[in-house]
Amino acid sequence: MPCNKMGRWGCQKGNSVCDVRGGSRRTALLGGFGGEAKHAALETSQPAIIEMLKTAFYHDVIMQHIERDFADELSERYGEKYHKIIDYYNKEKGWNI
Repeated sequence: MPCNKMGRWGCQKGNSVCDVRGGSRRTALLGGFGGEAKHAALETSQPAIIEMLKTAFYHDVIMQHIERDFADELSERYGEKYHKIIDYYNKEKGWNI
């Protein structure tokens, strides 16, 4: 599923999970484009990567519904674009996310 949001490195991100019809082999495509990042794509049939992309897709779909239904409450509690959560991990935990 394509995503039109600018990523951390100034590129748009897109990914897709594809099933090959008539067979049991599944293929995933993952790529980055735009901004200053090198345009690149990865094609894989590695089951762990395919499941990770499917999980990310399901998470995004669920979060879109939750954000639509509870936008005001989420923004008040966690800040615009969840900056309070990100700040916690960057500042309190010392992570660079």
